[in-house]
Amino acid sequence: MPETTAKGCSCTETLAHLHAFVDRECDEQLTARLQAHVASCPHCKAQADAVRHLQGLLRSRCAEQAPQSLVERVRTQLAVVSTCGCTPGLCECGHGRAEKRTTTLATSTTLVSDSTVASVSRSVTYRS
Repeated sequence: MPETTAKGCSCTETLAHLHAFVDRECDEQLTARLQAHVASCPHCKAQADAVRHLQGLLRSRCAEQAPQSLVERVRTQLAVVSTCGCTPGLCECGHGRAEKRTTTLATSTTLVSDSTVASVSRSVTYRS
């Protein structure tokens, strides 16, 4: 892998800024240098393509809408929390099992989502 191209940007610098570059968060000067390097370095181009691919996978997984019944249950829970200031299922104010099940469902949904991201992340190989 070439370390520095004619434009003066190294692989190390490119990889350090890769996510910001792909997200278009770099200033114009750095973006131009990174573009030139990625265009001339097969290794860094492959890394940039992998990041773009991973972002596309994550975006497609987040495109699904929650069922309306879940949306309503979450809104109900938020209303309960904002009314009494406690966490449903974990307090002494009389919240019942339904609220606890909803809290457990929300936690389970978060864990499934996190494991999906972790699974996708493991399928992409990064080299430094």
